[in-house]
Amino acid sequence: MGRLQRVLRIFFACLLLALGLAGLVLPILPGWLFISLAAVILGSDIRLFRKIQGRIAARFPTIRRLVQKILRAIPIRHD
Repeated sequence: MGRLQRVLRIFFACLLLALGLAGLVLPILPGWLFISLAAVILGSDIRLFRKIQGRIAARFPTIRRLVQKILRAIPIRHD
């Protein structure tokens, strides 16, 4: 079941990332919001996004606390 959850999580994050990229072009969608959510979800699976999360957390402590709160609410494995 763990592999299926991981695949679904990555699929959902890629969908959010695609919406975010579309939102950067279309004025009706908030692109940054979808890209941020995708980065939070992908952070547990992809090292690049984990590094990005770390850099953002170091620079913006308020955002770090918000991301930690979101990660506690979502049942995602954090390594």
